[in-house]
Amino acid sequence: MVLYRSQKIMKTKEMIDLVLKGISELMPLALLMLLAFAIGDACNALGTGQFVANWSKDWLSPAFLPAVIFVISSFIAFSTGTSWGTFAIMMAISMPMAEIHDAPLPLIVAATLGVGFLETTVRQFPTLPLSPPWLLPAII
Repeated sequence: MVLYRSQKIMKTKEMIDLVLKGISELMPLALLMLLAFAIGDACNALGTGQFVANWSKDWLSPAFLPAVIFVISSFIAFSTGTSWGTFAIMMAISMPMAEIHDAPLPLIVAATLGVGFLETTVRQFPTLPLSPPWLLPAII
């Protein structure tokens, strides 16, 4: 901004207007992140991960746990349309499951995160209201 102003490329009012416009365009991403972390906190507070892990420990083999986590995460990513929401929901569920089932934690994390990255990569255009894959690169 200093260089633009010193070279008289833009006026101060024009720069302020552009900064405020940029901030307002990033507000949907901030709201999406807020909702994703709220869902994750709600899952943690309700003990969803402990409940699901205790419910499934008798019949679910630790060898199949990464595949099951991947399939469930895929369904959530497709249903919600947001990789951040998938991360928040499934990390709260898959971490306690990995502990109780004695499954390899890095593999469970990879299954959870892999779906979100795959969903963001495959979905190049928005199909659901909470699926703005173009907003994250705008922040970076």
